[in-house]
Amino acid sequence: LGTSDRGLFYFQGDQLTAFPDTSLEGAIVSALAEDSLGRIWVGTKAGLRCYDANFRRQELPGSYTEVKALRVDRHGVLWIGTTGEGLLCCKNGAFTSFRKSDGLANDTVTALFEDSEGSLWIGTRNGLSQLSDVKFPIYSASEGLSGGLCHGVCVSSNGGIWAATSRGISRFDGRRAQNFSTEAGLAVSYVKRVFEAGNGDVFLINGNNEIEVGSEEHTSELQSLAYLVC
Repeated sequence: LGTSDRGLFYFQGDQLTAFPDTSLEGAIVSALAEDSLGRIWVGTKAGLRCYDANFRRQELPGSYTEVKALRVDRHGVLWIGTTGEGLLCCKNGAFTSFRKSDGLANDTVTALFEDSEGSLWIGTRNGLSQLSDVKFPIYSASEGLSGGLCHGVCVSSNGGIWAATSRGISRFDGRRAQNFSTEAGLAVSYVKRVFEAGNGDVFLINGNNEIEVGSEEHTSELQSLAYLVC
């Protein structure tokens, strides 16, 4: 039982007992959750706390913002609604955040609910948001892309996408990457924009503010790039 000014209590049998951490006495407790490991998460006006199954306090990364809502979802992920810092997500000990800039209705989160389809409903100071099966895969040099800054993306007619980067262009189908830079005929490796026309030609704007046009041979693979600088 979290209270508004007397801290935290728990029922065992028919007895109501104060939580053994005396530093919670007088605290404003707004939210409680228990995860699959038996840990108890406590949202207070002074921030988030965590205790193991034996009520021993666990160290957390410093966070002193007010926590208004907690929810452990079906995958064991802890969701944390804060005042002013948006929605926090704790997965495998790592914390990430979702803010208004990410599409959240407001950065003050006051309620959390998971429905039967696994969607997370987020009550905020300025309306309701829904989070549905969000995944943020990251594709980079480890997946074979040329790396560097990614300045532009467009669809490829042969499947996948083209990415314009500071090291050239890459075509990626989700599994395999093909990279093209100066060795393939580009005037410079720095590419700011990429677009594929209906006939398969690839238009680039490079770091010299030039337009380059690459003509693709009509096969499923990009065999060569013959570029013209305009």
